Amino acid sequence: MIPPTSIDGTDITGATIDGTDVTEITVDGDVVFSGGLFSSSFEGSYSDEFTSGTNWSFSTNESFDGNQSARIDGDGGWQDFIVNKNSTFGPGQLLTVYIYATGLSISDPMVHYGTGIQNTTTINNYTGYYMYIKARTNNLLVRDLDNGSSTTLFSESISAPTNSWFQIEIEWQANGDVIHRMNGTQAQNVINIGSGDGSNWGFTAYSGGNEYFDLVTISDL
Repeated sequence: MIPPTSIDGTDITGATIDGTDVTEITVDGDVVFSGGLFSSSFEGSYSDEFTSGTNWSFSTNESFDGNQSARIDGDGGWQDFIVNKNSTFGPGQLLTVYIYATGLSISDPMVHYGTGIQNTTTINNYTGYYMYIKARTNNLLVRDLDNGSSTTLFSESISAPTNSWFQIEIEWQANGDVIHRMNGTQAQNVINIGSGDGSNWGFTAYSGGNEYFDLVTISDL
């Protein structure tokens, strides 16, 4: 969802209230203004904003912010995914999301970016990049995905959290460098994917367990 930047035709970007910048306006839990970028705690129904495979829903079982989150039941492999189709993430921006993974010994949450939307039922056929928390082996990987063929760009050891919320940040700098962080710890490796146009983004749960995604924001650096 890309919230509007005006009300009744009046631009509200940069508006202030009592000297404080207006960064977000919500109505009944839905973000109606967020400086033109994306922000969601999945409190409303965003089903028309996503293209998806199977086994995902809005859930009240776990939530980081508000009362519900986006849940993916990761038992169908690459078919279990959601991709936002109406907003983009690109150079000069930061994507942040909170993830709660159950069954971490078998589950692998992924955050996709630079993802080309296609008419398909499996995200494995998309083209882009993904940050992969391979909890079973305590690894953080970043891979290049090209129509079903994955190339590992780097893999680093991490201490994967167990049944608790953790934060993922993907910082796509204006020069094309991409920095990845988990709970504030920056990966040693930096990749460069260019400074062209941004594209869509989304999530996958793979190899079992339930994954919850909440408080997704895209902001300017």
